[in-house]
Amino acid sequence: MTDKQVPATIKQKEGYVEIEFDDSMPKEAIEAQVSECQAATCKCCTPEFREKVTDFDASDLKNNKVKVYGTISKDEVEKNVFSCAPNLNDK
Repeated sequence: MTDKQVPATIKQKEGYVEIEFDDSMPKEAIEAQVSECQAATCKCCTPEFREKVTDFDASDLKNNKVKVYGTISKDEVEKNVFSCAPNLNDK
């Protein structure tokens, strides 16, 4: 995965994983993608990923941050961001 550009910094925190998107990423695109992931209507989240996630928190979007809660690891979120990233560019 080293040849791919991650559009975000992903950090494991206590009880959640934080995604901080690049400033170049439009907030509307992030918000739209998070809404799709929350509604389970996106094409990028795998069923296994959805089962582990209890919540997506986009309340700190002004700072380009999204929190993913659940029994989920930084690596799993990172793989999912790779899947969702092309969709963010299309929004």
